[in-house]
Amino acid sequence: MKNTEIEYYAQKVMFENAEDAIIVNDLSNTIVCFNPAAGRMFSLRNSDVYNSQIYKLIPAELHKEQDAVVEDLLGGKSVLHSKTTRLTSEGHSFPVSILFRPIKNSYNEVIGVIQIITDDEAERILEEKLGILTAITENIEDAIISRTLEGYINNWNKGAEKIFGYTEKEILGKPISLLIPSDKLEEEENIIDNILQGKKKESFETTRLTKVGDQVPIFFTVSAIKNKAGEIIGISEIASNVSKKKNDQEKKAILASIVENSQDAIISKTIDGLITSWNKGAEKIFGYKEQEVIGKHISIIIPPERMDEETLIIKNIRAGIKMDHFQTIRLKKNGDSVPISLTVSPVKDDNGNIIGASKVARDITSEKEAEALINVLSKRKDEFIALASHELKTPLTSLNAYLQLLEKRVAQEDKIFMKKIIKQQEKLNTLVNDLFDISKIQSGKMEFNFEKFDISQLLFEVLEPLKEANLDYDFHLDMQKGIIIKGDKIRIEQAITNLLTNAIKYSPLGSRIEIVAATTANQFTFSVKDYGFGIEPNRQQLIFNQFYTGDSIRKNSGLGLGLFITENIIKRHGGKIWVESELEKGSKFIFILPTNY
Repeated sequence: MKNTEIEYYAQKVMFENAEDAIIVNDLSNTIVCFNPAAGRMFSLRNSDVYNSQIYKLIPAELHKEQDAVVEDLLGGKSVLHSKTTRLTSEGHSFPVSILFRPIKNSYNEVIGVIQIITDDEAERILEEKLGILTAITENIEDAIISRTLEGYINNWNKGAEKIFGYTEKEILGKPISLLIPSDKLEEEENIIDNILQGKKKESFETTRLTKVGDQVPIFFTVSAIKNKAGEIIGISEIASNVSKKKNDQEKKAILASIVENSQDAIISKTIDGLITSWNKGAEKIFGYKEQEVIGKHISIIIPPERMDEETLIIKNIRAGIKMDHFQTIRLKKNGDSVPISLTVSPVKDDNGNIIGASKVARDITSEKEAEALINVLSKRKDEFIALASHELKTPLTSLNAYLQLLEKRVAQEDKIFMKKIIKQQEKLNTLVNDLFDISKIQSGKMEFNFEKFDISQLLFEVLEPLKEANLDYDFHLDMQKGIIIKGDKIRIEQAITNLLTNAIKYSPLGSRIEIVAATTANQFTFSVKDYGFGIEPNRQQLIFNQFYTGDSIRKNSGLGLGLFITENIIKRHGGKIWVESELEKGSKFIFILPTNY
C-alpha cells in the first residue's frame, strides 16, 4: 500500500474517531461532510444536512461572523480561533470554541473550510460551579482552610479571618502550626497520618489560637484533597466557632423561655394571616390552646367590625413598618371582648424578605378600669372643688365686710392684730378665688371679656403697689405708652400679678426682682426674674400642672394653682408661657401675647 493511501486512511480514522466535532463546508458555506462527533454534538444525520447551508447551525445574528471567516481565509489567514455560539438541529443554542483551517487544492487555492468545534458547555457549567463554590466559601461564617501536606496554608476564607483574626495576605504560605497550641501539635500529626492512610474525614472538637494568642474552642471537619489521579495533595479543614454556636443556642433558649413565660400574648403569623406560634400568655388572654389555633387565621380573635384594622396592619407589615402600642379590642374564645395594647413587627428571612409578622398583645383591662376610676374620682374632685369654692365665697365676702367695720372700731393697740387677721382673710379669699377659677377651667366655663385696652397703662397700675411696699425691683419698659391689645384686662392683670407674687415669694430677702416688658410689630413680651433657689430641669415642665408646688418643703408654698391658672389665661389669649431657670441662680418666667387683632 502506498504511503499516500496510508495517509488517506489514517486521516479518515482520525476524522471519524476525533472527540471534537469536525464539519467541512465549501466557499458557498454548504456543508460537505461532518464526523460522528459533530453528529452527536449537533444532533445531525446525513439526510438532515445534505447540501444544507452551514447557517443552519449558526444563530441568525452570527451569520456575518461566518462570512468574515471565509473572507479572512481567502485573504491568506491560515488559522482562526473563535469562541462563539452554535445551534443544534432542534434549534438549541450552546457555547463552542471553533478552530478554522482552510482546505487548498494542488494550486494552493482555498476551496473549502474545516471547522474543528469544541463544546464549551461543560466548561461553562464547571465555571459556574466554581463560582458558586467560591461564593459559598467566601460568605460562609465557618473557617474554610486548605494546606499542603507539608503544613503550609494555601487557602483562607473570610470566615477564617473572622474566627482567627489573620487576613488572607498575612497567613497564606505560613505554617498551620501558627494556629495550633503547643499541647495540640501531636493532634495535628495524627490528622495527617489518618488522611494519608485514606481514612474518611474526621470531625472533632479542639482548641486553636487566634492572632492575639487567645484560645478559641473549635469544631473541626478534616478531608483529603486529591488530584485527578486520585493522589492526596493536601488537606481541607472546615472549622466552626463552638463558643459562638453555644452562645447562639443559649440566647435562643433564653428567648424561647421569655416568650413561653411572658404574661403578654406573643403570636406570630404568616403574611397571609395564618397563626404559626402561640405562647402561654396568648392562651391565658384569649382562652385558646396552642393546638386550637395553629394554622388558623388570625381573624379568629378579631371582632368583625374591626377587620379593617387587620387590613391596615398587613399593609404596614408588607411595607416593613412596625406598629407600636396600638390599642384595640380582640375576642376571647368564649366571645367576650378584651382591650389590648398591640405591637406588631415584620418578620424577615435571612435575605431580608418579609415573610410574616410577630404580635405582642398586652391585656389592658386593669389599666382601662383604673383609668375609668380615675376619671370618676377626678370628676367628683372637680365637683367638690366647684361646690366648696362657691359655698365659701359667700361667708368670706361677709367676713371681709365685718372685718373692715371692726377695724374702724377697735382700739389703737389692737389694730396690729386686726391687720394680721385681714391679711390672712385676704389669703383665704385669694385661695378660694383660685379654686373657683380652677373649677371654671375644668368645666370649660371660665369667662373672658375681650376688649381693647392699653397694656402699658395696666403695667403701671399693677406695679404701683410694689413702690408703696418699698420692694427692690428693676422695671424696664422697652415700648411706648399707649400699646393697645385685645384681651380680658382683669385676667391679664391676674396673670401678671401671679408671676410677680411668685417672684416675691421665692426671692431671698434683700434680692432684686427684674421686670421687662417689650413689644414688636405683632407681639407683646413680659418677663419676671427672681434670684431665688431656682427650679430643677426635670421639674420645669411640671410647675404649670394643677396643684404642683415645686418645692413643697418651703413654708411659703401654696397649693400650686397660680401658675396653672396663669398658663390657661395666656393660652386663652393665643399666647405662650415658659420658664428659664438654674439652681441657685433664680428663675425667669416669660409670656408672649399677640398684638395683631
